[in-house]
Amino acid sequence: MIVDNEIIQIDSVGTINNLSFKYENGFDPEKFKRFELNEKIVFLNESSGIVYELKNDSIVRIDNSYNDNIHNLSLDFVHRDTLFRFGGYGYFKNNKNLIFYDDKLGEWDIINYKNSDLIKPFNYVGIHFIRDNKLHVFGYYIIKYENNKSEMVNKGFVFDLNKREITKTFDLKDSFEHPRSYFDLNQDYVLIINKQRKSFILNKETLDFYSYKLSVIENSSIFNSDSSIIENKLYFETKDSRMNSIVTSINIDSLIDNKKKEGDFIKSNWDYPFYVLMILSGLVFIFIIKKIFFNKKSISLNEKTLNYGRIKIELNDKMVDVLSLLLNHKKVSNNQLLDVFYVKNQNRIHINREKNNCIDRINLMFELKTNKQLIQKEKSLLDNRMIDYYLNKDLL
Repeated sequence: MIVDNEIIQIDSVGTINNLSFKYENGFDPEKFKRFELNEKIVFLNESSGIVYELKNDSIVRIDNSYNDNIHNLSLDFVHRDTLFRFGGYGYFKNNKNLIFYDDKLGEWDIINYKNSDLIKPFNYVGIHFIRDNKLHVFGYYIIKYENNKSEMVNKGFVFDLNKREITKTFDLKDSFEHPRSYFDLNQDYVLIINKQRKSFILNKETLDFYSYKLSVIENSSIFNSDSSIIENKLYFETKDSRMNSIVTSINIDSLIDNKKKEGDFIKSNWDYPFYVLMILSGLVFIFIIKKIFFNKKSISLNEKTLNYGRIKIELNDKMVDVLSLLLNHKKVSNNQLLDVFYVKNQNRIHINREKNNCIDRINLMFELKTNKQLIQKEKSLLDNRMIDYYLNKDLL
């Protein structure tokens, strides 16, 4: 953990050891966040894409990015062994970009997602958690460049990490307070400590809030402090009576067993009869459309045109070559697809990137027309180190 600008280690019985590492002048623990990524400990710069990794007794830089200073107070999280950044502030501008770190290339890449118009550019969020591959955000801030002050926005949203789209937005009740700290406890709960030192527990499934009385030390959490869970105990940084940083632990089971129901903080905008009628009408419409069109659709190539039912998509030569392979074979290996893009004396990483860009472009054009993904991939059954590509079986 990073505590009071120092890196410490905590073992299973709570013993704390101060650690000393070799690192370059560019690394300052106070300006980095710690993450566990692919069984490695990495440190992400709070305002740029610079990434360091803990290797033996040294902390070394591993990225190929640069110090762009546009990610201040961004929402940073790990999902499926990938490090993501969402939003952030820099150069008098808030943003709502979603980017991810490619640890193989040491570079950051942007993710285009749907319904981005439903949310505002934002920085530091009130609460976030991930459940069932969906990112939930409760409240966020917008920095006004005129006076460099933060404006609290009592809204939230749900981002589907599989579909890459904002699937829901909602308003928060006036009683909701953006917390000073919050900690992801497990699959079901989040611990929240607000600015008045009152603590809450959020149920991720029901979105209900519960209260729990922490001790004075436990409640004195440091804003945006690092934390770790070991042997069912949550460890995080607090201040003692002399304002010195210390590490406090809380038993998670005791926390959950003694919580008291408080309600929820989401405003209800439902007109139940109207929405029930709309949902039933939508289901009937979808059923009729499927009956009329679904069985008539097939996938084919006509020169440089992809045909799917009545939908036609214009392709370039490489796209045609890729789809020809996939249409003629049940599965196609990564190496077979790389041969399509092979250029003598060209770097293999560049060739692989060209291949990925081509597949992503095909999927993007197809999704814009159908809301479905055309090309999918999975690990090879013969060799888990290899990737096989195939056409979406639901479309065939």
